[in-house]
Amino acid sequence: MVFGFGLAVGFAYWLGSGRSRRDFWVSLCIFLSVVLPFLGGLENILWFVVWGGGLPDANVIWWWTPWYGLFGFWNIFMQITALCVTFSVVVAFWGLALHRPE
Repeated sequence: MVFGFGLAVGFAYWLGSGRSRRDFWVSLCIFLSVVLPFLGGLENILWFVVWGGGLPDANVIWWWTPWYGLFGFWNIFMQITALCVTFSVVVAFWGLALHRPE
């Protein structure tokens, strides 16, 4: 669902733009700005901070994340690391897209 929404938003930008190479990169960055924070677990962090009363201890295993099924273990430190990595990738792509010549 998030992938579809990211594709729709990025494609809508590209259709409404001048369709240059830079516009393609900006639409890709819009897509990544939607999808990567989801993959990094932003919704889990926001849930705990806003409704859960704060982030859980390091000994709490995050069994509901897809990363737990992949790695067999997942906790708050790994979640924050994944979120920082995904945000860094988004920022790097935006830097590339905005400094790209027309």
